[in-house]
Amino acid sequence: MKTVYKILGILCFVFAALLLLLALIMVTGGESGIGTFFAVFGLFFVFLGWYSRKYSRKDQVQNTQVQEPAPIIEKAKADIIEKPQPITKEEPAPQPKAVKPEEPEHEYYSFKVVGISFYEKDIIDSLAVENDDYDMTKKEIIDACMTDEPIYKYQASVSNVQLEFEPDNPHDPNAIKVMADGVHIGYVPSKNTNKVRQLLKKSPVIICNIYGGPSKTVYEDYNDDGKEVYTMKKTDHNIGAEVILKYRKTTN
Repeated sequence: MKTVYKILGILCFVFAALLLLLALIMVTGGESGIGTFFAVFGLFFVFLGWYSRKYSRKDQVQNTQVQEPAPIIEKAKADIIEKPQPITKEEPAPQPKAVKPEEPEHEYYSFKVVGISFYEKDIIDSLAVENDDYDMTKKEIIDACMTDEPIYKYQASVSNVQLEFEPDNPHDPNAIKVMADGVHIGYVPSKNTNKVRQLLKKSPVIICNIYGGPSKTVYEDYNDDGKEVYTMKKTDHNIGAEVILKYRKTTN
């Protein structure tokens, strides 16, 4: 566009020069009226040429003006809009796993209580309770599906067991008596006393199971015809007791 204005300005200056030259000739030849007319038009083209040159320079300045760069922050915003960044999920830091302490291994040592027959009455009177199932009839036992298993007259449950040294025992100074809930029920066999003395130093858990006494059992059988036959048998076993020592295993 600036080239058009530039050419137009040159042409205006050329026409202005020609008109001013004709005006000079007419005035010299005595034609002052026509000379004045040409002089006015010549000045008009001078003004038009000057204006065209000025406008072409203004357009050139506008075209060559350097555009200021966008601020860094705005450019960064534009980049974020044009290129969305992937959303990254922050993973939680791994937590240390709780270490479960290993349970110590245990060993067991057991023995049968001896001399218990001398204390049987004390056991029945102080530790045992009568079992109501012992009074069931044979039919009631069959209907309750309790066949082929003994039903004892007495049941005993012991919560506290103590093994006490008895150095004043006239028969054996190494004797250890068994106390069940404060009731003397017998002794540790003499062949086991040394081992029991060693294990007691490890503070073992001591358990006592009392069993035996009068019982009855209903047995289920079949005759030659394949018919069910039930037989009830009563027995009277001596009362017995077993002591179990549970202690922590020693690691070498």
